[in-house]
Amino acid sequence: LPIIAGLYGVTAAGEFSMAQRVVSIPLALVGGSVADVFHSRIANLQRSEPRKIAGSFVNMALMLFLVGVIPTFILGFFGGQLFSIILGSEWQIAGVLVSVMCPWMLAQFIVSPISRLVLLSHQQYNKLIFDGLALSLVFFVPNWAHQARMPLEQTLQWLSLALMSAYFIYFGILYRLALQLSRGEA
Repeated sequence: LPIIAGLYGVTAAGEFSMAQRVVSIPLALVGGSVADVFHSRIANLQRSEPRKIAGSFVNMALMLFLVGVIPTFILGFFGGQLFSIILGSEWQIAGVLVSVMCPWMLAQFIVSPISRLVLLSHQQYNKLIFDGLALSLVFFVPNWAHQARMPLEQTLQWLSLALMSAYFIYFGILYRLALQLSRGEA
């Protein structure tokens, strides 16, 4: 938010903040609950049937994808119109920003809850590496886009693509970790 405000002004920051809050509240509520259940299930499997960890990991990721894809599709195509109807026409831009942030939000919705897997291993540094990558992208992409004179919407498209890619890479790391836990190696 401070980066957007510094580069694009307070009005753009307000629209971005509204877009981010409207999406992040349900993501945090659902994602946090799913993360707690997933963590408990994987911890139990680690004690009793470690060979089932990788399968449980994939099943949870698939379930999160299936739950998240429909709202993502709706917001991706109709975000501006929905914000206008629900919040008023002055928030249509925030809805458009939500639309371009959808790939990033879906990736976050899938990966964040299952990232609790790192807490059950001795490889927490993977989370630190991902967080460092994500933080650098959040700083680098908007600054690069602003220097290239891109409007906020296009900047967020690039940021969404970059963060979605980072989550995809992190998912691969987590999957590898799930395989290692299934074999009792991590």
